[in-house]
Amino acid sequence: MNSQITASANNPLILANALEITRDDEIEASRNRALLCAPIELVHKMGAAEVSALKEILQHGETFGYWLTPQKWNRTQGGEATLNIDIRKRITNFLPAELQTQLPQDGNSRLSRLVDLAVLVETRYLVLLRMGPAALGKKGRAKSLDPTTVKLIAYSYMPHILAIGVAKALKAEHFLLTEEDSKSQKLLSLLEQSDFESMSNAAKASTFGEVARIHRLSQYGYWDDVPSFGSKVDVITRVRGDAVKKPPERKIDVHLPLPDDYVSEMGVKSLWLINHLGPNLLDLGGQIIEIWENTEDPHLSESAVSGRRKALVNALLENHVWRDASGVAFREPPFKIRLTQHGKRSHHDRNLAKRRAKLADAGDENSDDIKVQDLNWPPRSFGELMSLMGNLQLAHLFVVNMSTAGRKSESIDLTRNCVRYERNEMPYARGRTFKLVERHDGEFRDWVLPDMAALAIEQQVRLVRCMERIGTMTPDRNRALPSEEPQHLWAQYGVGKSDRKKPLIGLGQALTAYAKSLCMDTAPGGQNFRSHRFRKTVARLVALAITQAPKVLMDVFGHKSIEMTLYYILADKDLRAEIEKVSRELRILRATKTIGEMVEEEDAVNGYGGPAAQVLKTAITSHKQRTHQLGEDWGASSVAELAEILTLQGKAWQYVRPGIICTKFPGTESGPCNKSKGHPEPARCQSHCNHRLEEPFLREDVDGAIRDCIREYLIAEANNEELVLEFWAGQIRSHLNRFADIREKWSMDPTVRRLSGILESAA
Repeated sequence: MNSQITASANNPLILANALEITRDDEIEASRNRALLCAPIELVHKMGAAEVSALKEILQHGETFGYWLTPQKWNRTQGGEATLNIDIRKRITNFLPAELQTQLPQDGNSRLSRLVDLAVLVETRYLVLLRMGPAALGKKGRAKSLDPTTVKLIAYSYMPHILAIGVAKALKAEHFLLTEEDSKSQKLLSLLEQSDFESMSNAAKASTFGEVARIHRLSQYGYWDDVPSFGSKVDVITRVRGDAVKKPPERKIDVHLPLPDDYVSEMGVKSLWLINHLGPNLLDLGGQIIEIWENTEDPHLSESAVSGRRKALVNALLENHVWRDASGVAFREPPFKIRLTQHGKRSHHDRNLAKRRAKLADAGDENSDDIKVQDLNWPPRSFGELMSLMGNLQLAHLFVVNMSTAGRKSESIDLTRNCVRYERNEMPYARGRTFKLVERHDGEFRDWVLPDMAALAIEQQVRLVRCMERIGTMTPDRNRALPSEEPQHLWAQYGVGKSDRKKPLIGLGQALTAYAKSLCMDTAPGGQNFRSHRFRKTVARLVALAITQAPKVLMDVFGHKSIEMTLYYILADKDLRAEIEKVSRELRILRATKTIGEMVEEEDAVNGYGGPAAQVLKTAITSHKQRTHQLGEDWGASSVAELAEILTLQGKAWQYVRPGIICTKFPGTESGPCNKSKGHPEPARCQSHCNHRLEEPFLREDVDGAIRDCIREYLIAEANNEELVLEFWAGQIRSHLNRFADIREKWSMDPTVRRLSGILESAA
C-alpha cells in the first residue's frame, strides 16, 4: 500500500489543477484524493512512510514529523510556527523539565523511542481528522475538519495530551521495551482524568473536548487508542483525605461600550480623514508608483535608486496642494495628528514588538510601548506619508466596525471584493463569521452597509492595492512577485515596522496606535481600546434607539430611515440578545428614576401625568408600608426592588415616544391600543389609557396645546364650522386630562367650562 500511496502523490494527473477552484473546493479535492488511496479505517495502523505519503496528498507537507498548512488555506491568526509545526518539538515542550534535559539527541534511549511513537500517533490522528468524520458540532457532524482546525489541534491540544502519555509510559516499565512493541502499544490508553487536574479550566475544557472526539472516532471504528475517560466526567465528591481546593475564579474583564463623546470625536476625525485626506493620499500614491517605475534602473545600486526616489518624493510632497472634497485648498487638518515612529529597531525592540503583538491579540497591549511624534503639516517625507496612509486605513476600519459590529475575526476576514449591491441598490458586505467553535472555516453571511461604510471599503481597496505596489523606497530585486493578487482587505502598514504585503492581525495594537495618532485616550472609559468594544458600543446605541430615540443611530450612520439602521444590526442573533439585555436594564433604570422622584413628594406625583401616575403613586405607598411592616428602612434597594417588580424585570415599561411610557404588562393586561393582552401598540396609544404614564417635561407642551386648541375652537365657532369645531373640542378633551394640575388650571376657562357643560347635558 505504501508504493500505491507514493505513486499517487507523485501523479501529476491527480495533483494538477487545470481549472481555478475555490479554497473549500481545493481542500475537498485533496481529501477525495486521499480517500482514493487509502481507506479511513487503516489510517490509525499506518507506519511512518505510509502516513507521510498520505499527508503529502492532503498537501500538509512531505516531511515526517512536520505538519504544514498552506498559507492560502489559513483562516486564523498566528505566526509562521503554526503553519509549519515541528510535532516532536511541540511534544517535547510539554514534557516535564527533567525529561526535557534527559532526552538525548542520538534517538536510542527509551524516552526518545516514546517521543517517536507520540509523533507517529499525532500524525496518524491529524491525517484522520482531515479525512474522516471528525467534527463534533450538530451542523458539522460526520464532516472532516478544516485545515485551520487541524492546525490548532496539532499545535496546542494533541502535543499536550501525548506529552502526558509519554511521561506515564516512561514510568510503566513494561511499555515499549523494544522497537517491535511500538506497533501494538497505546499511549492514550494510559491517560486518566486525574492527569489533567493541574490544567486551567479553559485548557481542561479544550482537552476534554479532544478526548470526546477520540471516543467518537473509536465508536466509528477509526481509532483504537482511547483514554480511559470521556469528555463528560461525573464529578465524585471525595469523602476521605484532604479537601480539594477549588481553583480561584477567573476574573473576566467584560468588554465595555465606548463612551458617546469618544465615539463622536473619533467618528468626526475619521470621516474627515476619509472624505478629505483620503483622495489626496491616493493621488500621491499613484504618483509615487510612477516615480518607482521611472527610477528603477538595474545598472544602479539599490542605495542609488533609493536616493533618487527620496529626492523625487520630497519634491512631490513639497509642491503638492492639499485640497478638501470640495476642491478648496487647506493649510492643515482641523485637528492635531501624530504619527507612529518608523525606522530601524534593535534586536531588543523587535523581541518587544513580538511580545506586544501577542498581547495585542489578547486585547491587553500596553499603549505606552507605541511611540508617536507630532506631525508638522504638511508631511515632508516618505515615512510620514506612509504613516498617514496607515491612519487612513484605520479610519476606514473604524467606520466599518461601527457599521457592522463585527467580531475581530469577521473584520479581519473581509476581502477586497466583499461589497455587493443587490437589486434594491443596498450595499452588502459579504464575509465569514467564525462564531461556531467546531467550524473554523466559518460560514458566509452578509452585513447590510450604510453608504459611508461602503465608500470606506471601496476606498480601502484602492489604498491597500496602492500600498502593495509602492512597497519600500529601497528596491527589493530579489523579491518574488506573488502568483495572484492577495485578497485581504486590511494590511500591516501604519503599525510600526510592518510588512505591508501581509494581512493585518493585531487589531488591538492598531487601534491603540490610531487613538494615539488622533491625540485621544488609548483606554476610553478605563479599558483598553479593543476591537470587540465596537460590538458593545453598537449594541448600546441600538438599545438606546429602540427604547428612547431612533434619531441617535440615524445621525451616527447617516441613514434616511431607522428601518435601514436596525435591519443589519438585528440580523445578528447574538447582538440582538445583547441589545435586549441593555433594553431591560434601561427600562429598570427609567422606572427607578421615576419612583425616586415620586418618593420625594409625599402627597403628589411630582409632575408626572397620565392615569398611570396615580396608580404608580399608590404602588409606591403600599410598598413603603410593607417595607416598614417588615422592620426595614426604605432605601435605594427598596426602590430598585420595586422598579424590577413594576417592569417585570425590564420586560414592561415600553417607551412609546418621547415622554410617553406604557406600563402595561404584556400577556396579563389589556388596553385600548390593542384590546388584548398582547404587547402594546405604540401607534394607537390613547391619552385615557390606565397604563399611560407621562413624564414632567411634557407639561409645558400640553399646556400650550390646550391654549392653541381653545383659540382654534373659538375661530371655528365664529365661522360656524361645525366639523372643525367638533375636531378642536375633541383635542381639548384629550389633552385636558393628561396632567391633573393642568386640568385644574384650565377648568376655570369659560370655553372649557362650556364644553364640560355640553358633555354633562349630553350624558
